Amino acid sequence: MRSRRGFTLIELMLALTITGVVALLVYGAADIAFDTQARLTEREHVIRSERAWHVVVEDALRNLRANADYPRATLLLTPGLDAAGRPRDRLEFITAGGTPPLTGDADWIVTFEIDESGLVLTALPIGVRVPARRIMGLPGIRGLDIRILSGIQNSQWLDQWSNRQLLPRAIELTYWTDDGPVSPSVLVTLPGGATP
Repeated sequence: MRSRRGFTLIELMLALTITGVVALLVYGAADIAFDTQARLTEREHVIRSERAWHVVVEDALRNLRANADYPRATLLLTPGLDAAGRPRDRLEFITAGGTPPLTGDADWIVTFEIDESGLVLTALPIGVRVPARRIMGLPGIRGLDIRILSGIQNSQWLDQWSNRQLLPRAIELTYWTDDGPVSPSVLVTLPGGATP
C-alpha cells in the first residue's frame, strides 16, 4: 500500500470552512463585548454626571444667602410651561457655594432652567465682571417643576417665591423627560428650617 502524504482537497476545504466559522463566532462575540463595554462606560458616565449634579445642586441650595449688593430677591422662583404642557420653572438664587465649581470665595447668582440641551445650571460670581457661564447640565431633561415649602406659619408648598426677607424651609425639584416626571423628586431642606 501507498502511504498518504497530505490532505485531500475536501479535507482542506472543510478545515478552512470550520476555521472561518470559528473566526466569525469569535469576531461576533468580541464585537458584542466591545459594544457592551461602550454602553456600560456611557451609563457609568451618565450616573456620575447625575451624582455630581445632585451634589452641586444640594450644596448650592443649602448655602443660600442674602447679598445686599444684589437688588433682586435672594430666591426667585418663576413658574412656566412649555408648548407640550410640561413644567418649565426657573429658579434663581444667591449662594455662597462650598463645592467646586461654586467655591466659597464669592457669592454666586445661580440659575436653574431648561434650554434646548436639557436642564442647565448657570452661575455668575457677584462683583466680578464676567459673563454668566454654564456650570453643568442634565441632558434629556425636558421639564422642571419646582415647589417651595414656606417657612411662614401654616407652611404650605408654593409654586412661586420672591420673598426678599425670608428663606423657605425646603425646595423640591421634579425633573421631567419626554415620558413625564422622573421619580423620586429631589428634596433639599434648607439650614435652619424644620424637616418637612
